[in-house]
Amino acid sequence: MSRSIFAAASSPSQEGAMATVAINRIVLAIALPLTVSAGTIAATPPPHGPPWTVVDWPASLSEKPSTGISLGKLRIQFETTTLEQIRRTMHLGEIAHQGDAAESVSWLCYTIFDPGKPERIWITSGEMGGNTVVTGISAETPPHVTPMSDCPLLPKTFQPVSLDVPVWLGSSAAELHTLLDHLRI
Repeated sequence: MSRSIFAAASSPSQEGAMATVAINRIVLAIALPLTVSAGTIAATPPPHGPPWTVVDWPASLSEKPSTGISLGKLRIQFETTTLEQIRRTMHLGEIAHQGDAAESVSWLCYTIFDPGKPERIWITSGEMGGNTVVTGISAETPPHVTPMSDCPLLPKTFQPVSLDVPVWLGSSAAELHTLLDHLRI
């Protein structure tokens, strides 16, 4: 069974759903700040964003929800850091690619193997990033996770993983709602 909530920074129609479900997956992208749901297989590409394809509501944030992500002391800046820079710095991972044109996405995948809270993380670049510059991050807590060659174990030196804002996998819907209210104009 998959439970989902979707929170776009400027989507008041989605707020009711946020109060009912704890976060199991976060998909953070520049244009679509957060998508939350459960269940993906390790060898697959990163989870897709929310089900809407057109943003037809007015923006309502006074600032970006996040400008990047930190893997331990490694800072990844959206729209600046490249996938290749990350791979070379970590000496780990394979840049994978799927699709073309607007459906095009490249990524690095890493696994955090904690028996109590396993995580899978994808650092992504799409068409707007030329499939090289990081434009988003996806993360989830699958029920069973095993490091694989295309999604290796993230070394402890690159942990913890954190966004600029105090929300991550396992955060409650109330915490997400409070964060979005704080960022609203």
